[in-house]
Amino acid sequence: MKDTFDFSLPDSQATAVEPIKPEKFDFESYQAYEQGLLARCKKFWESDSGVLVHRRMRVQEVFSYDSKDMEKSLGWQLGALWKSMAFQADVPNFLEPWYGLGTIASAFGFDYVWSEGQAPAINGHFDSVEQLLAYEAKPVEKTPIGKHTLDMIDYFLTKTQGKLPLSYSDIQSPLNIVANIVDSNQFYMDFMLNPDLIHQAFDRTAALFVDYMKIQQRMIGDALAKPGHGFASSRCFDGMGMSDDNIVMLSNDMYNEFAVPAFIKACTPFGGGPLLWRLVGKERGYSEDRWDPDGRWCLLQSNRSECQSYRWVCRYLCRYRSGTECTHRRYSGCGRGEST
Repeated sequence: MKDTFDFSLPDSQATAVEPIKPEKFDFESYQAYEQGLLARCKKFWESDSGVLVHRRMRVQEVFSYDSKDMEKSLGWQLGALWKSMAFQADVPNFLEPWYGLGTIASAFGFDYVWSEGQAPAINGHFDSVEQLLAYEAKPVEKTPIGKHTLDMIDYFLTKTQGKLPLSYSDIQSPLNIVANIVDSNQFYMDFMLNPDLIHQAFDRTAALFVDYMKIQQRMIGDALAKPGHGFASSRCFDGMGMSDDNIVMLSNDMYNEFAVPAFIKACTPFGGGPLLWRLVGKERGYSEDRWDPDGRWCLLQSNRSECQSYRWVCRYLCRYRSGTECTHRRYSGCGRGEST
């Protein structure tokens, strides 16, 4: 039997909801619900230890084909916010202007390919990092994807009158961005053959990231829920959330040498950088030498075999105090039996 990927199967992390049009949504009720949780979010954020429960309402259509239509996306997300109030939790859910993973990649001339029923895919790649660096990148806000994302933010704010928490769009890490638009065979060879070019590519990508995210930050204003995307986020929290899946392709030393400087450059203007990465199996347990021990925030989402639930629900917020010492504040239970 031929191996195939069936994209029509339901999203295992998704919750089924009914979409709600903005004019039918009870904004006052959700505002009261959010306000009732902000005090405990603020206390958690300002404390050295503690536990918060976050019940993320991920809607399959929002992260698939309906992301193309901002009206549909908002309707699905309003339905998710309304349904979320039925669950006991400590962190309110938020809106997200999700429009694929190619936001910063669009600066290098790439647009989306839309296959029916699927999330958008980037429509090409460079043959090498050298080729990427030779390309004259545009500011993200001047690309079709960048413009659409900002229009989506404006639409969400207008239709909700700025009354609901709204996060940044899903922006990938410099490592993820470059890995997605450079041919993989040459990209990982360049870490050994052309390390200076890797540094330049990550640095340029981080600069594009900062410029574009500052625009989003100004637009969203007081409604901004941080750090955003897949993380538990609140108006009381800080930082910039980003996915860094390709961390699994690099050794600890390589990750620290090449990826971390660009990660820090991208996130420092926004209060630090929670980092999303995924681990499958106990043998891939994370090691603390990947983290810069100077007080930055790192949020880890793992699928480790210690977690009896075998789902991506084990989340830690770690703050390094000095040296390798750190405290762990668990966001949601994973079956390990402790709240370290």
